[in-house]
Amino acid sequence: MLAIRTLALAAAVFTAGAGVSAMPTGNLHKRLVDDLSHDLVDEPTALGRFKLLNQSINNFIFNFLDPTLLNAPHGPDGIVVLATAASFPATIGNGVAMGVGFMGPCGLNVPHLHPR
Repeated sequence: MLAIRTLALAAAVFTAGAGVSAMPTGNLHKRLVDDLSHDLVDEPTALGRFKLLNQSINNFIFNFLDPTLLNAPHGPDGIVVLATAASFPATIGNGVAMGVGFMGPCGLNVPHLHPR
């Protein structure tokens, strides 16, 4: 099970820029993500969720370089693009989320903790 999760997340991270042109955009993308998200939440097993995701390679790809698709929060000194269950269905049921911060010249990421 851990191998499947690791493989899915590795594929998402290392192929973030691949296949971007084949991905739907705008409202169509949101509707497809919403439908898949509902199916994934309803699926009780990790294997079942993987089978749902495995129907398209695009389900394992998250483009961190296209923040306009995700309405990423940004400020004057940078932007943070988050891959959460709402924007990247492959994270559903895995207990993970990913984020990439793009910091401008005056950006600062202060030391902080994420306690569990």
